[in-house]
Amino acid sequence: FRRQPGDAGSLPASMAMMPVNPAAEDEDSARPATGTTRTSNMRLSIGPIQYFWPRERVEKFYEGLAKHSPLVIYLGETVCSKRRELDRDAWIALARMLADHGHEVIVSTLSLIEAGSELGACRRTVENGEFTIEANDMSAVQFLLERKLPFVAGPGINLYNHLAIDYLRRNGMFRLSLPVELGRKHLEAVREHAREA
Repeated sequence: FRRQPGDAGSLPASMAMMPVNPAAEDEDSARPATGTTRTSNMRLSIGPIQYFWPRERVEKFYEGLAKHSPLVIYLGETVCSKRRELDRDAWIALARMLADHGHEVIVSTLSLIEAGSELGACRRTVENGEFTIEANDMSAVQFLLERKLPFVAGPGINLYNHLAIDYLRRNGMFRLSLPVELGRKHLEAVREHAREA
């Protein structure tokens, strides 16, 4: 079921996805009208599961995602280290299965590291040797910086200004999730500075 343009709840026209003309002779003629989004650059991202699901449900969920068009899939325990339905090796096995189906897989770290055991688990996740990491705690960022590994700054990393973003970008961050509480003007200022950098 797709809503028709103008239906209540539809996206405004300026946010609608527009097809790109791949046969266009140059990039400007292939570009949709100002204010629209090119579908060729848009990729759906699925964040890590926030709920405490049984192992079988988690596995079934990701097996279902594996059948879809290529996605960016973030997975791993981000909420509580006491939730042990899946251990690190099980998350990595799921990541391999998804990568084998053509998805970009990012392994997420815990959002609030409080104990030495959690720090050790974070270090082992960073050192997985196969998958990019979404850092959700500054200790994960530190491990990544020490190893000079590329990473994603997840929603657990509070990035409120361009100086912090610039520092992390120079040191391996290639994607970030900005804090949800930032207003539009602040987001536009951060975005404008990123264009200048």
